[in-house]
Amino acid sequence: MKRLIVRPRRLLLVAVLALVAALCTGYPAHAASPASAGQASSVASRDAAPSSSPCTFQPATTCQSTDHTVALNIYYYGSQSGCTYAWDVDWGDGNSQSFTVTDPAEGYIFLTNHTYTTPGKYTIAVTGQVTAGDCVVNPFTVSFTLLQSTSPPVFNKFYSGYLTPFAAKYHEVGGTWHIPTLDCADSALISGASQWIGLGGVTIGKQVSTPLVQVGVISGCVAGLQVNVPFWEVVPGNNAQLMAHLPSPGDEIAAVVDYLGNGKYLVGIKDSTAGWTDGGRVPFTVSGKVPTSAEWIIEPGDLVNGKSSTAASLADFGSVTFAGASYSTSHGITLGGPGSVTPIVLEQTTGGSPQGTQWTTVSTISPPGEFTITYIPN
Repeated sequence: MKRLIVRPRRLLLVAVLALVAALCTGYPAHAASPASAGQASSVASRDAAPSSSPCTFQPATTCQSTDHTVALNIYYYGSQSGCTYAWDVDWGDGNSQSFTVTDPAEGYIFLTNHTYTTPGKYTIAVTGQVTAGDCVVNPFTVSFTLLQSTSPPVFNKFYSGYLTPFAAKYHEVGGTWHIPTLDCADSALISGASQWIGLGGVTIGKQVSTPLVQVGVISGCVAGLQVNVPFWEVVPGNNAQLMAHLPSPGDEIAAVVDYLGNGKYLVGIKDSTAGWTDGGRVPFTVSGKVPTSAEWIIEPGDLVNGKSSTAASLADFGSVTFAGASYSTSHGITLGGPGSVTPIVLEQTTGGSPQGTQWTTVSTISPPGEFTITYIPN
């Protein structure tokens, strides 16, 4: 993978002129101390952190994993002599199972496992009854999130986030996020952490995607002050448009790029906090075919030189969570959802190599289309 989202940096030079002028640690509520010997119960414990290993319930009550298989244990308290249980398990994906257990030992005992097929969040409900013996049953629920598997990170100098590989033709990309508060006091004198979504613009090896059409918010530090300016841009062509708004850190932003066909695009951006909406049809025809990639990106910026520079110009943005990150081919599907491709994660390092100093991490995608990009102070 040689170049990622290649674009000129004149927009940021224009922007600076405008700027200068203007894991799971909860405890289950359903857990209770058994009242007497012979009670089958769930037991409170710390939940498992997101991982690629299979999830096991109990003692965990919530778990996130890219592994499709989960295991279910039942905790039996005290003597179970003469007790028979009839368990019913609703897996939350339209499947259910029933089991009979007789004279179980005390402690956690494996009941069954299940394999999910579609990324998403599922509530597993366990109910039962005692069919023989002097024992008690406590029903309980646990929560499982099957995460979308992703490829190993691609390290680069300029970008953090996700992009789709050349696996389809994309007609729409969307997402929401909150404008981060930049630490302009500790960042470089001129630095930035702009947030945007886009269609096209990726070069992988000798494969070149269609032109990049993007929309988002330029966030920059200038002389220790943060300024945010919404924008859209088409690359190549140096066609950029700054919007007449100055959103604030913390504002909730929703954005979309829609390919209408025949080289026509619609861009839109909304500040749900401040209550304004901007954008519209791109007023010229964009050369190229149907876009073959979609992106959700945070980008540093050297505003003085008008280019996206190395990590030295990346402002400390804390973290940014993209939610509802979605794209559409012939019908709407969500990043990490049913029918989606495996996205490529981008993480920023000095020099763009795995051996360089790492400046960002990007989380696994949680349904529906949510992930977090986090700044690493150096």
